[in-house]
Amino acid sequence: MNLIKGGFSILELMIAIIILALLSMMVMPFYHHTKAKQESQLIPIQLSLHLQQAKQHAVLYHNNVVVCASEDFESCSRNDWATGSISFLDLNQNRSRETHEKLLNTYPMQLRYGNLRWQGSLGSPNLVFQGNTGLPRGSMGSFYYCSQYDAPHRKIILNMMGSVRHETPLSC
Repeated sequence: MNLIKGGFSILELMIAIIILALLSMMVMPFYHHTKAKQESQLIPIQLSLHLQQAKQHAVLYHNNVVVCASEDFESCSRNDWATGSISFLDLNQNRSRETHEKLLNTYPMQLRYGNLRWQGSLGSPNLVFQGNTGLPRGSMGSFYYCSQYDAPHRKIILNMMGSVRHETPLSC
């Protein structure tokens, strides 16, 4: 006499789990490709907004504004832009944030599918927008977003007038 009605046997349960595992293994690469493509499209937009905001702050405060990579969102780190960046008023013009210098913004990036690096005209690891004009004198250069997946690479170029344009290079 069968006391359990409508239940699954262990064999049916195992087959269902195997089918779900196979389906998820087939979907995961598509998911990662889609997320990598979204990140690649979002980086130029985010950087453009951050740089324009720093330029506006320089004019507004009549003081140099530095944008630099930051791991702790309090001080500058050495060209590791993948975690994020900060902008601050550089009162003593040493391109390094002191405790008395106002932190204007933090920009978390949290990149998962690529890396980001800055290559400036003077080899400086950060950007400076001048307080009298808002222009990035001596801080022209490009950000390079290099995708680790099959998503487009991005090049975000900052010119001498503080304008930003985007390119899609074939390689990084």
